[in-house]
Amino acid sequence: MKPQLLAIALLACTTAHATELAKWKNDGNTNVLTDERGACIEGAAVIRVEGPTPREGCYTLDEKTVHIVWSDASSEKLPIRKFRPTRDAIVAAEKERMDRDAANIKTGMDNMKSAAKPPVVRPANKVRPTPPPG
Repeated sequence: MKPQLLAIALLACTTAHATELAKWKNDGNTNVLTDERGACIEGAAVIRVEGPTPREGCYTLDEKTVHIVWSDASSEKLPIRKFRPTRDAIVAAEKERMDRDAANIKTGMDNMKSAAKPPVVRPANKVRPTPPPG
């Protein structure tokens, strides 16, 4: 992702509060990852800093890092392990997992109902081996 394009998109970021996904309390401030897209480019979402030095930006994630471009066009990387999921995010993730599991079970049951029954296998006549000459 090009930081210049993300910085341009940040100029119009809104401050409306969306669903908060994770938080990290750091030096008197709280970094809040949201699911709000705001004016962030596709694939990015809004991060807010609440506290004595508030600011806003856009972030993306990979397995270990939160990549941030702030509204002042500066950027930084934060370790994802520092963030803790909010209760709402945990509840939503559990609901999504349960819905997915229920859909998988239903799909599996539907497949079982519509699947053709396997053919009946009858035991074959046993052939007795002939003893070796001798």
